Amino acid sequence: MGLTVGQKLWFVPGYNYQPFDVEVKKIGRRWATVENYMHRAIRIDLETMRPHENDGNGLCYLSREDYETKQALGVAWRNLGSDISRMYRTPDGVTVEKIAEARKLLGL
Repeated sequence: MGLTVGQKLWFVPGYNYQPFDVEVKKIGRRWATVENYMHRAIRIDLETMRPHENDGNGLCYLSREDYETKQALGVAWRNLGSDISRMYRTPDGVTVEKIAEARKLLGL
């Protein structure tokens, strides 16, 4: 992941708590120690960006914008799946080749 001491991250806790900024204070081989505005230390797994089991539940992102981008992508993907699942016939102009191209574009 390439974190640096002093870097600001965006922590999104589980259980519908409000997200907040954290700052990287220490980096080890497996864990990064971050602190929030109340100086509470949280150990974050460098590979998964998840906190240690003793430090709560949630996920750390490189920035608030990174989190919002990933959320928007998830919403767009679900909307696409929902739109397709409600179609009972093939739309006009769609061909087998276009479907194959779309599948390839989406990595399916």
